Order: sequence, then structure tokens, then C-alpha cells
Amino acid sequence: MPSCTRCGYRYMRYIPRIAGYKCDQCGAIDNEDINSETIAYDKALLKAEEHLIVGNWSQAISSVRHLCDSRPSDPRAYQTLIKAYTENYTIMPSDYNKTEAAACWDKLHRLNKISRELLMYRNKQEKYMREEAENKAFSSVCYVVLFLLMLVITPVAFKLSVVVGIIFIVVDFVLICMLIEKEPVKAVRRHRYYQKTKLNNPFGYRE
Repeated sequence: MPSCTRCGYRYMRYIPRIAGYKCDQCGAIDNEDINSETIAYDKALLKAEEHLIVGNWSQAISSVRHLCDSRPSDPRAYQTLIKAYTENYTIMPSDYNKTEAAACWDKLHRLNKISRELLMYRNKQEKYMREEAENKAFSSVCYVVLFLLMLVITPVAFKLSVVVGIIFIVVDFVLICMLIEKEPVKAVRRHRYYQKTKLNNPFGYRE
């Protein structure tokens, strides 16, 4: 770490935004000792941050994704990527981005760089996903019970009237379509997962 050439102070703090060192005592800036790779890296991060400010999520991802390979132990790229994938910690990423977000989270965990913002996001998502899984599982079970009940009643309805029986068959078909859409087996499996598992990685669950 360089000393200040103006006042001789022995501690100059590196500031990525100016791509140089700044003296805490006199404010002098020194960027002569910064190599071009470091400057390019910091500029890419700053560009991604500007995209995040205006909501250009895909552009922010494109600006930062390649940086993870050049400096794998620098947490800033992973943090920026997660912020872009989650649109500033407001959504759960799409399935494709979720895989990359999960990898970024694991790397930050290994680096011991899980920030307070990330922890708050994880807790919020965990609560939301538990409630969503519980509601979907309950809804799916209700539809299964209703379908089985209708299936038992349909033959009785035919004995009363052919028209009534046809109506019941139509209702059974509609219930089957709704059950296929709700995927009850997956819904129950997801509910059991969130009941038994505490999320260390909010992006870790896979169907």
C-alpha cells in the first residue's frame, strides 16, 4: 500500500470509484500504481451499479458475469449479480438465473461475505416460500378430495339422469385439468421440503 507523496501519510485507502488510492489525511489521490486490469475490473463494476440504479437488470448481469472468473475471491461481483438477478432483492430469479444465483450465494458464504441485505432477503423469501408452499399444498389436496368425491358420485348421477351424469363428467374433466395445472405431487413435496428444511441458500431448492 503506497504512502502519500504529498504529505507522507503512510496509509492511503483504495477507492474503486476513482480507480486509485486516496490519502485519509490530506485527500491526495494516487492512481499511478494501479494496473490496467484493476481499473477495467472496477469500471465494469461501476457500470453494473449504474445499470442497477435504473433497473437494467440484464445489462448489469452482462457487465459483471465475466468478472467472476478473473477474480474469483472478490465478493463484489457475486453480490452485484445476486442484486441483478433478484431485481434489487424484490423477486425470486427465474429458474435459469436461480442456478447462477445459488452458485453466487454459495461462493459468498465461503468467503464469509453474506451481507445484512442478503440475509434480510433470504428471511423474507423463506417466509414467503413457506406460506406459498403451504397454500398450494392445501389447495391441491382439496382438489384431489373434490375430484375423488365427484368420481364416486358420478355413477349415482347417471342413475338419476343421463344429463346430470354428463354434467358430472364435464365437472370431473375440469377438475382433472385443474389438478394437472396445480401439480399436487410437486406441491406436497415442496411443502414437506420447506417444513423440514431451514434455507441456508434461498435459491437452493430444485423441483
